[in-house]
Amino acid sequence: MTEEQRNTFLEHLEIEHHTEAEVIFNEGDTATHTYFVYKGRVKNEIVGLDNKQHIINMVPAGHIFASQPPFDKGVYKFTAIATENSIVAKLPNDIVYHLVETNSQIALMYIRTFSERIDTLIRRIQNLQRKHIRGKMADMLLFLRDKCGYEADGKTLNAHPSRKEIANAAYMDISNAIRTLSAFANEGVIALDGRRYTILDEKKLLWISQKE
Repeated sequence: MTEEQRNTFLEHLEIEHHTEAEVIFNEGDTATHTYFVYKGRVKNEIVGLDNKQHIINMVPAGHIFASQPPFDKGVYKFTAIATENSIVAKLPNDIVYHLVETNSQIALMYIRTFSERIDTLIRRIQNLQRKHIRGKMADMLLFLRDKCGYEADGKTLNAHPSRKEIANAAYMDISNAIRTLSAFANEGVIALDGRRYTILDEKKLLWISQKE
């Protein structure tokens, strides 16, 4: 950034603290800001045709979200909820638009962000349409791995969604989700401890995701 751009950025930057499960904004709210997760994690949910909340993305620290509005000037397309105590920075969309217009590096960052997000959504839609229950669950666990990473042991997912959240994200009934997770545990693919999910056999989980 130039000094002028940096001053504009810092002048309008706002910092928010959100507790676990706190809604940052709702689907359909007027889009006013672009957000960045400084610390913690935020999930993005939409209401599906079944009137259930479905997770479409998990945003870890160091990533932006709600970044399309500067270009379509509409409403937020999803609800953003902190999944743990989080610190979020936000910038007014008119300022973001100005920075994108005047700084090619920022514009390229937005293009990369859009490309990654579109690729993720396309792959998730394809997986939901093509895969059976076991494949959907394996894909969901791998999605959490890719988005949230592991805890210090290198095996336990650094995310702790409820069975209901996992089921909704994978477009499955809760009963099917619970049975599938239990089957994976019995097969030694994962270990379950409340809302902690430990991947014991990553290769087999990947095989199930690709083949079932």
